[in-house]
Amino acid sequence: SGQVSEQTLLQQAAALELAQYRYLGFVRMGESVKSVGNTAVLSKNEEVMIGRAGQHIERHLVVKTVTPESVTLRDIQARVDHTVPLTEDVVASPQP
Repeated sequence: SGQVSEQTLLQQAAALELAQYRYLGFVRMGESVKSVGNTAVLSKNEEVMIGRAGQHIERHLVVKTVTPESVTLRDIQARVDHTVPLTEDVVASPQP
């Protein structure tokens, strides 16, 4: 049967959207290391946003974890996790 479930479509749409995010770096907020935690600086298209673990960056997207190497975002509608690795070069280099 060529029946595609609504959940599958949601997950495909979520994956496409999540793939647009770039992780530009992270900021330590607060004086002590364990106060607020790490805040991720993300970009999607031309828009730059910041968020830390537990915060929504869009209505359906939550930041799950922030490390110096990567950020994990969760789409709460599609129930999909997506890890965004740190972008080494801010200027997009053409793929060989």
